[in-house]
Amino acid sequence: MKPAPKSEGKKSKEDHAKDEKTKKKKKAKKKKKAKKNPTAKTARKRSTPPPPNHVRTGDQAREQGNFGAAAEAYERALSRDPKNFSVALQLGWCYIELGRSNKAVEGFRKALRLRSASAEAHYGLGLAYQDQGQLMQAKAEYEKALALDPDGRDAAEVRALLSQIP
Repeated sequence: MKPAPKSEGKKSKEDHAKDEKTKKKKKAKKKKKAKKNPTAKTARKRSTPPPPNHVRTGDQAREQGNFGAAAEAYERALSRDPKNFSVALQLGWCYIELGRSNKAVEGFRKALRLRSASAEAHYGLGLAYQDQGQLMQAKAEYEKALALDPDGRDAAEVRALLSQIP
């Protein structure tokens, strides 16, 4: 005898068992995958809030003429990212504006350790040395700045400063 034809809408017990088995396998795969690679939603829950952006804070304070707050923000930024040349350079300029030439020397030296061919950093270091009365060091820094960028935006000012040093 032939088996009775299946009606299209109904599943046999075997088909139903296969479907259940497939569903279980898919569910197990999902769980395993979720353990290895958590979804973005799960990862977001676990992550810490982003660190404060000290560079942006420093830039905003500097633009407003608040060089003390800018210097503090740049110091914090450098403690997080000690190899950030532009932050070290801006820190030096803030200390120049504050009249703190010792700290300016530190900032510009740090910038020059990171990028020795920076005419701007040599120029700033020259200003800091000149503020301290260290004219020979200032002259040497101004000359380095001009050697690196003889036609740069600060070149005329550097030449004028050089002409004032005996």
